[in-house]
Amino acid sequence: MSEQGEQMHEQSGGTDQVLLANLRDALGSAHSALGHYHEALRYQQQALDIRRKVLGENHPDAATSLSNLGATYSELGQHQEALRCQEQALEIRREVLGERHPDTAASLSNLGATYLRLGQLHEALRYEQQALSIEREALGERHPSTATSLSNLGATYSELGQHQEALRCQEQALDIRREVLGERHPDTATSVINLGMTYHDLGQLDEALRLVDEALDIQREVLGIAHPDTVGTLHHLLTILSKSRRIPEPMARLREYLDELPFNHPARQQLEVRYKELLAEQVGGFRQPQAKGQAQQKKKKGKRR
Repeated sequence: MSEQGEQMHEQSGGTDQVLLANLRDALGSAHSALGHYHEALRYQQQALDIRRKVLGENHPDAATSLSNLGATYSELGQHQEALRCQEQALEIRREVLGERHPDTAASLSNLGATYLRLGQLHEALRYEQQALSIEREALGERHPSTATSLSNLGATYSELGQHQEALRCQEQALDIRREVLGERHPDTATSVINLGMTYHDLGQLDEALRLVDEALDIQREVLGIAHPDTVGTLHHLLTILSKSRRIPEPMARLREYLDELPFNHPARQQLEVRYKELLAEQVGGFRQPQAKGQAQQKKKKGKRR
């Protein structure tokens, strides 16, 4: 093969490897969206390895892979690993893209969210405020990334006990997402939940219940009842109900939601235990809603639905 032919072959091979990395990254994102975080981690690590080899350690695409890996580690509760990935991504983006680039702001926001999960609230607040400042300047007030930073900032204010500030941020984030993403988008549902839990923190339980129920309706339709985000919202609903006294109707709806979960779902047992504990705690009591098929099984033993 001629020298020119070898160079063309190497270039073609490099291009193929970049495309392979992009495919692995897309597969990782798809698995993450479905809540399959271990599968996502595998594909995202493959994408990072290829990008580092073909493009270099400090390429923006390597930073993207590190950021995605960090987000997945956070979902798996491996927050120190997440922090390591997000710090590396931020370092690359600052060096290659500059301090005021939207991707640099995204890394600042991701770091803030990671510090929040680690309980380092003032560090989280510092990074989130920096991210929001850059995104408002570079992307505008009505951009989805601006909404994400507002949402993260609101969560940190909640943890700091500054609930009115949290409410302001979550209301702004929801307003942007409804306008830009639509009423039935998963991120819109996330904002509805965040706002609902902020009302819960303020002791406004009726409003919290209304919003969390609205979010569940979106998530069941768009993500499915078994998705980790939907299951997380079911836990939020139980948390609100544990402090509410106007619960027969919400408890009946919760019973319906639980009946939709597959019996072998890993979260079902824990949710059922919390549900039964809540029933037992109610003062005055009310008739427990029956699980689907319960009455029929009493009449005809062994019959399954």
